[in-house]
Amino acid sequence: MTLERTFRDFDEQFFDKTSTLRLREFLETRGAQAHILTDATHFKEIARNGFCTISCDPKDPTIALKRNILVLLHRHEKAVLRELAAAYTGKNILSVRHDVASSLIAGTWPLVSLPHSEGRNIKKYLILCNPRSGSTYLTRALEQLGVGMPREHIRDAIVYMFSNRSFRFVYFFDQLAKKAEHNGFFGTKLISHFFKSLFPHRNGYFLAAHWLKRFDWKLVYLVRNEKADQALSAYFAKQTDVWHLDHDIPPITNPPYNYRAIRRFYDDFVNWEEDLRYFTRLCQDKYGVPVLEIAYEDLWRDPEASLRAILGFVDAKMACIDELNHAQLPKRVAAYHQSISDYRQRFLADMARRI
Repeated sequence: MTLERTFRDFDEQFFDKTSTLRLREFLETRGAQAHILTDATHFKEIARNGFCTISCDPKDPTIALKRNILVLLHRHEKAVLRELAAAYTGKNILSVRHDVASSLIAGTWPLVSLPHSEGRNIKKYLILCNPRSGSTYLTRALEQLGVGMPREHIRDAIVYMFSNRSFRFVYFFDQLAKKAEHNGFFGTKLISHFFKSLFPHRNGYFLAAHWLKRFDWKLVYLVRNEKADQALSAYFAKQTDVWHLDHDIPPITNPPYNYRAIRRFYDDFVNWEEDLRYFTRLCQDKYGVPVLEIAYEDLWRDPEASLRAILGFVDAKMACIDELNHAQLPKRVAAYHQSISDYRQRFLADMARRI
């Protein structure tokens, strides 16, 4: 069973429904016996209820058999884990919600408590953007250049866990950065609608900005200025189910023109962009978080210049732009963009008439 398949099972069975039964079923179907503890608030309660010793694959060289204690806690997690570590030296004391989940998302072996990068100075950056802003191109290019492996780590399942107060945001990302760093860099991408789900009110932006500053993050703000093109790109992708032009695809049949559907995308992108811009200014002006703004239009017009700006911003001196393999990056297909250009004129005219 591949790690990707395992992660998908974990995502479906655990993240969206955090029941003890589902987690136990997930572990037992993979040859693990466990008694999962829930809502334990003190060390005495854990001692009285017993511990979860996970039987790992003995063929796996990274983990010894029966070396792990797996604990699922809702409160007082940090203090309890410290006491368990002191009482059971030589064992991995693992939090299901933070340690196991962050390992799965990072693409590493789930039952790992001490990441290999422990103690290293990791340079962290966040790419913040709306959908259809060129973020797939940007993250793949940065990954090719060895500047971390920026992925979209925060999606529905993680948002669900955060919104239900199942994770401590800062601790989770500290664990994730240590496990998913590459060449001393950790990058992640946060799309606007997930950002809004994490922080539905602007009061939460202050806490997020404080975290970024306190833990030495840098913020790359990717913005697409032509909102009509952005809305049409989303509409075409939704209608044709072609989201990324990164391989040879058959000719795309233009979807029927639908002003209302395109306008919904347009209004969402405009509103989300206002929130993103407010947040980036808050980070930069009030908290002193380093912010670099990159325009989608500049990224496509001169990708090397935009990438050089980002490499300098995150202090990635070892990367070499000349080694970039453009064949493995999303492409611009002339016919596709011509279709969007044709629809743009009609959409803008319709929108002007209805104002």
